[in-house]
Order: sequence, then C-alpha cells, then structure tokens
Amino acid sequence: MVATQQKIYTFTEYLNYQDCTDNKYELFNGELISMPPASGFHALILRYIFKQKC
Repeated sequence: MVATQQKIYTFTEYLNYQDCTDNKYELFNGELISMPPASGFHALILRYIFKQKC
C-alpha cells in the first residue's frame, strides 16, 4: 500500500484556499486542519464577550 503525501501549504496558499464548502480550516505546520462548526456554547461565549465590551 502506498501512502499519499499530504500537501504542505504556505500561508499565502492558505489565504487563497477555497474548497467550495462551508468548512473552515486552520493552518498548522503547513497542513490544513478542518475545524468543527461553532456550537451553541460558542454562541453563548460570544454573547457574553460582546456584553462585556458594550
């Protein structure tokens, strides 16, 4: 079995990357890591932060 080599992305390539989905990615050591979608808890934290700033 042959292992496929994963592409290493530069920061510029990361900024220009589009895969035509709603997925969000982070760049870690040249690899694109898929991020999980925001949860209800995430929204609760954001609401708290915005209330503190206003």
